[in-house]
Amino acid sequence: MKLKRFISLHRRLIMIIFSILIVISNVFLLHRYPDFSVILLIFIDIIFIIIISWLLFSFYSSLFSKPIAEFNNKCDPYPLIEESEKHLNAHYSVLDKFILLVNYSAALKASGQYQKALDILLSIDIEADSMKKFQHLKAAYYYRLMELCEFLNKGAQADFAYSKFLELIPQIKKEKFKKSLEIEIVLGKVLDAYRKGDYQTVVETLESSVLNVFSSQITSSLTCAKAYLKLGETEKAKEKLEYVIENGNKLHCVTEAREMLSNL
Repeated sequence: MKLKRFISLHRRLIMIIFSILIVISNVFLLHRYPDFSVILLIFIDIIFIIIISWLLFSFYSSLFSKPIAEFNNKCDPYPLIEESEKHLNAHYSVLDKFILLVNYSAALKASGQYQKALDILLSIDIEADSMKKFQHLKAAYYYRLMELCEFLNKGAQADFAYSKFLELIPQIKKEKFKKSLEIEIVLGKVLDAYRKGDYQTVVETLESSVLNVFSSQITSSLTCAKAYLKLGETEKAKEKLEYVIENGNKLHCVTEAREMLSNL
């Protein structure tokens, strides 16, 4: 694991070193064998660089696959927080840095560190030129921004973030990218309805939706419980709160559910 992390943290430097070694080996080879095909040599170099790049990316991905699974499926955000913090100062590409910070912010939010999670999101230059072609990632960003602003009672900022989210959704052309935002589209509608006091829409939407990420099921159950309480349906709210407490593991919403249940 330490070796994987070292390689992941120094991917750019490793690629530079490999590139220099390739150039040196090419010069040596052409000097030793002048008749060697330059085109074939370039082809071999490209294949080699692709393999090295793939291996380096695999090391990076494997470091986060388990923490993300722990967060999504076992409702434990702390391994993802811990792993993310080890990579914050690494020299990653704009896209890799974006994904790192968004996942880190999501884990912080799930652990109850709302202001820190918001600060992390706001540190991202989401309108940078390098992000223009990633409309689905920008949409996911604005959804998370809206969600955090809701938790921190920043109504105007939440409205702005949700309007940007809705503006970006029709611009996403590829179906697989739209599909990846299904949960955000549903929960965005729910949060907007809750903010506007339309609690019936909140419960109807959540009760009829199937969320394929377990941690999202837990957090949305808490939202549903709050809506049921606003509608005066205490028993249904209790059922949702008990579900959150029994299944939420280390999510901060478990603490909130316990407090709400004790007040009932």
